[in-house]
Amino acid sequence: MLSSEEKKQKIAATFNDVAARYDSNRFFALSAAKLVSFLAVGDTKRMLDLSTGTGAVAIAAARKNGAMEIEAVDISRAMLEEAKQKAKALQVRNITFRQSDVENLGYEPSSFDIVTCGYGIFFYPDMTAALKSFINTVKPGGQLVFSTFTAYAFTPHSETFLTLLKEYGVEAPELSRRRLHNEEEIRSLCSRAGTDEPEVITHTLRYAISTDEWWELLNSAGYKALLDQIKAHEKEEFKERHMEEVKNAADEGMVELNADSLYTIINKGCL
Repeated sequence: MLSSEEKKQKIAATFNDVAARYDSNRFFALSAAKLVSFLAVGDTKRMLDLSTGTGAVAIAAARKNGAMEIEAVDISRAMLEEAKQKAKALQVRNITFRQSDVENLGYEPSSFDIVTCGYGIFFYPDMTAALKSFINTVKPGGQLVFSTFTAYAFTPHSETFLTLLKEYGVEAPELSRRRLHNEEEIRSLCSRAGTDEPEVITHTLRYAISTDEWWELLNSAGYKALLDQIKAHEKEEFKERHMEEVKNAADEGMVELNADSLYTIINKGCL
């Protein structure tokens, strides 16, 4: 079994690998815009965006309030480089990007008006401790908002993908794959972290993609860590078999991408 530090290093390596292709997945930008719609950014002075990735949430918030000071943190150096380049291209200047993991943030209590985390919390080895520390950094009257995927996100093609992987001796870790995928699990986590009144909003996020785009998605997000475990001489065979399954389910070469998500809003004043 991997230690907490080994898990973090593995996550960082995976996202370093996919960083240049990450934004080919349109749902990240779409979801970031949705998450930011829940934020009171107009009155915000300081914001912290955790697991910022290529900066989708941080940049969306920064463009709504150019006077706000934003700290954007990620464990992956390559993802941060992509975020910096994107912010520069968009002439966004009110974000400071910082490489760190969530267990070593070092911020003082009540440092931020808003703390956000887009699709990151389920990767953390100790989600309860992480959420407690996030809440601690929020000022009284401030907000903490994080997003996760529903149980049905990326199905049915993710299920055929994972089933076929087993034939090649690769199995997805159940805990990381099925964490926080419904309101009950989210409320349980929030209770353990010391807050019992989160607002959980389900959002349908779907659009059509080509079968080739599906394969690109698998190679440009967290699924890449599983693909890398297939033996080198079996990778092409695996691709052919999986893509045949996806193409059989396609309509004129297109399939529906399901990125349905859950947004959890915690108001510090409700703690």
